[in-house]
Amino acid sequence: MSQPVYPTTYDGRNHYYTVVVPYLDANASRLTIDPADLSNLNMLYNNNTTDIGTMGWIQLWVIYSDKKGARYTAAKDELLGRDSAIRHLLSVIYNNIPQRKWSKADRDTTGRKGPNTGHKPQTTGTEKTVGTAAVVADLEPEGKDALILHIKQAGGQKGTSRKKEGKEKNVREYVFHYLIHKATEAYPTDLNNCTFHEIVTRLPHKINFPPSQAGMRCSGFVQVIEKPAKAGIIGQMITAIIPG
Repeated sequence: MSQPVYPTTYDGRNHYYTVVVPYLDANASRLTIDPADLSNLNMLYNNNTTDIGTMGWIQLWVIYSDKKGARYTAAKDELLGRDSAIRHLLSVIYNNIPQRKWSKADRDTTGRKGPNTGHKPQTTGTEKTVGTAAVVADLEPEGKDALILHIKQAGGQKGTSRKKEGKEKNVREYVFHYLIHKATEAYPTDLNNCTFHEIVTRLPHKINFPPSQAGMRCSGFVQVIEKPAKAGIIGQMITAIIPG
């Protein structure tokens, strides 16, 4: 069995991130990493604020590792979302690095295999790869009882860039499948665990919730619907607390 790129435990991934993120920073130009992707990665990894909801992995890990105190549970909850987002963005970055740019040191550091040793794009295990670029989505608070869904374009078409939002030319619409749950309850693992969905044709997309759901989590997956009406790739789980 091949070794997974990402370690299977939080401790293992913490060590992985502390090695890989600085390495990608130092080699970004040579590997032609998109500056917007690198900026987003660094924000997810290291954002030194006092607000747990916006802290980076480093700051959350300090609280999580202490395993005591009033903020431990909240930090543990946020760490799951940060972990999912970092792994997804790393996969996007790895998939966009041209094969000719990869050195042995790059592969040894990242754990990413080459074409002669079983190279495959890194996925979450639930996607259908049908020619659509990976979905880079996130949820953010948008006032009282509302969240806003962002989906970043993959670029490569006239008038678009990775910094802008909007449907790509081969996309008919997006569907956001999600579950509303308490932070202590299980997160969805695939579309079958989701009980709600939103059809997304314009971005960013605002989702309003009843006041009774304030403080709960909205967790789910964005799926691409390709033209004319073909189910496409499914992104990694995104999650956020519904503001009250």
